Amino acid sequence: MTGFSHDPWRVRVSGADGTVHGAGVLVAPDLVVTCAHVVAGAARAPETGARPRTPVVVDFPTVESVGKLPALVTDEGWVAVRRDNTGDLALLRLERPTTVPPATLAHCGRPSERSVRVFGHPGGQQLGRWATVQLAGTAGPAGEWVQVHAPSDTADHFGLGYSGAGMVDLDTDAVIGLLVAVDRHRHARGAWMLTVEACELLLPALGGLILPEPVPALPVDSPPSYPEELVQALLDLEGIADRARRDDLVATVERLLDRPLGARRSDRVHQDLLAIVASCLRHPVPNAIGQLVDAASRLYGEAEAVRRLAGLAARDPGRRLTHADVERLRTLVAAAPHDEVAAASRAAFGPLGPRVDLDLGNHAQIVRALSEVMGGVGQSPPLLAFLQLLADRLRGPAAEHLREWVRHIAERWQIPPDELSTPVPHHTLPAPSRSFLVIELREDGPTDRYLMSIWLQHDNGDGRALFIDDEQPLAIEEVPGHLGMHLRQVAPGGSDTATLTIEFVLPYQLLDYPVDQIRLMLDSGPVAIGAAHPVVVRSFDRIHNPTIRHRWQTRWRWLTQHRDRPDARAISWVRVEGGGRHTLGEALARDPDGYTEEYPVCLVLGFPSRGTGSPGGALRDAIERGMPVLVWCRLPKAADQVQFLADMANQLNGRSVGEVPEVVQRIRRDASLPGRPADHPGRKISLLWDDADRPPPSSTLREPA
Repeated sequence: MTGFSHDPWRVRVSGADGTVHGAGVLVAPDLVVTCAHVVAGAARAPETGARPRTPVVVDFPTVESVGKLPALVTDEGWVAVRRDNTGDLALLRLERPTTVPPATLAHCGRPSERSVRVFGHPGGQQLGRWATVQLAGTAGPAGEWVQVHAPSDTADHFGLGYSGAGMVDLDTDAVIGLLVAVDRHRHARGAWMLTVEACELLLPALGGLILPEPVPALPVDSPPSYPEELVQALLDLEGIADRARRDDLVATVERLLDRPLGARRSDRVHQDLLAIVASCLRHPVPNAIGQLVDAASRLYGEAEAVRRLAGLAARDPGRRLTHADVERLRTLVAAAPHDEVAAASRAAFGPLGPRVDLDLGNHAQIVRALSEVMGGVGQSPPLLAFLQLLADRLRGPAAEHLREWVRHIAERWQIPPDELSTPVPHHTLPAPSRSFLVIELREDGPTDRYLMSIWLQHDNGDGRALFIDDEQPLAIEEVPGHLGMHLRQVAPGGSDTATLTIEFVLPYQLLDYPVDQIRLMLDSGPVAIGAAHPVVVRSFDRIHNPTIRHRWQTRWRWLTQHRDRPDARAISWVRVEGGGRHTLGEALARDPDGYTEEYPVCLVLGFPSRGTGSPGGALRDAIERGMPVLVWCRLPKAADQVQFLADMANQLNGRSVGEVPEVVQRIRRDASLPGRPADHPGRKISLLWDDADRPPPSSTLREPA
């Protein structure tokens, strides 16, 4: 390594204009691993889209002789940022190999109480800066991240510009992860690391570049002999000593999991099978070991070794459901009347529990729903309570088959019989005083189409799902037609207009869409729903992004404490030229009433609209800063925006932030009166009202506790 500085593998990732967008790690003479969002920024491509074809520029801060090298994302090296913020990984191939020694990659292992160092480029600095941080524990979407924090003097510099940087273990000098996300608040000291184990799952090509471990890690709740027993059953499969047959087995498992298995493969059959088993046992997808059994069954049929493997998998100490369990359960529940399933589900899970009754045709959805309600050790899972309640509502063989399934699972999970008594259904709820029709639109891949879900919620905790579609995406223009039918069911003829609020949970690019102007047919004729009902939008991205949730919750707590009291600190009127992120920050810094982590909680924004579907960076920045309430006007002229700010200041003068929805509703109703101009602000006003204490049902169901 003569002639090279310490850690020469550190790289900068820049765009064609020389702007530094982040860091990366040289893992082979011609390969660099970094974050997808770093590459997307440098290539000016969407981080959630397809693999960028534009080259980025890579150079080595401590090895000037190498110079700047063009680099492209490899064919299999792109894992875009997904809707739930998982993914975000890219593998770059340099224009030519270098003689720079690559980094040593090693599994992170225990993700707490350890110090690591990281080198990044905050503020786009060319020279960069080191920071020493500590691992805090597993966090983030799907448990792929490890939270880190910087308690040292370097904390003020630990933030943007470190993305993609290698996290170096102080004891071993090995890279154990990549920094993937940071808390963007100016006083924050937190960030999140994507472990090498997670990187290997996302990019299997990294597997051969990682320092091998002498013994695969095993789950703490598994007896020492359990993985070896599974391996012995696999060894009895015909032809399994052939690497090609084992490759077929792994490929089948990965198709069933719909993501890489991440096993560190070997040509030695026993070691290879042990790695496959260990990867299944620690895989983030529930019951991956069951998928291994299913894969063996598909390849080998009813062989004795497969039956023995299935029996061993059923003894797994963890509360998992095998593929056969789920298939049998799906058949049993599908045969029951829909209303009985819905009633039992509400009694066992609560009114907004897993949508077992609505997802029977979607096996992946069933597995996800069931995996979320397994219950803890020593507890009778809500799933079994649901099935017992359903059996009590049925008669004949259908009821007995359900009870038999419950007894079988309870015995396997070692649940005492006295814990399986039929639970008492939930008590009768008081009548609701407010109701919410929640319409969620989720992006369906890179296309401009969205999957729609609709729920009815009540402030007494009751509610139900009205429409769930995980299969047929809609164009935004198709949404009003689908919505009208469900809205008429909830409030026929325009009834309950005083108590029903309509909430649209939307991705960033739709926040400026005029959902309040969707036409509703009432007895008196067509009218914009924003004039008939309070209509608000909510940020899908913020709700599902754990890295910014605490700022949102902090401001919301302040709002709830001061909701009904006028307070000059609660609302700020901000004129943002061009709607940019940086100009919003500058405007808030000039705010004479001050800007803290708690207030303001409402921003009234004035900036020319960029058109439907492009609300500009100011909205995104305000949301990431945790603002729970935003009001803006979709008028295109700067002069109209100035007038809008003045009018809103007059409307809200002396009022509390809790009255903002009422003021917006009054302006919208005024716009619907005869003779009002087409450019009336009431037809262009948007209100984001994000209640941090009442997450949408999708967040309650899909996010880990």
